Amino acid sequence: PEGAARNQSVTAVTVTPGGKVIVSRTGGLPTPKQRDEAVKIFGEGNVKFVSGGKSGNAEGVAGHHAEARAINAAGERAAGSRQATSHYACEHCASRQRAAGVDNVTGVAAENDGKVTRPLTHVDQGLPRDGKK
Repeated sequence: PEGAARNQSVTAVTVTPGGKVIVSRTGGLPTPKQRDEAVKIFGEGNVKFVSGGKSGNAEGVAGHHAEARAINAAGERAAGSRQATSHYACEHCASRQRAAGVDNVTGVAAENDGKVTRPLTHVDQGLPRDGKK
């Protein structure tokens, strides 16, 4: 996605200490393509997809964000989890990750000029197609 759509379409992959994989998306169920790719990577029956709509949201501010939805889905298993996201975590999600004991492996907006979007491709990073500087 580009522009505003890219800012709102955050996806998180969270792995609990017990190896449970949770895939979540801001405000809804991960797309069919995301679900297909996750099953290809982690195997059939090894991935939990956070349900769409409010039922998958966490309580409080930014509870509809992908990070919060995954932490909510993990419940008591959240502590010690690793979470990778398509975007840097906003202030609310970074705080929620710390409180839950979740290791953010992507980074936070506060350490990246306050921006949640991050370079996703070699073009975004200013690298040639082969990835070498």
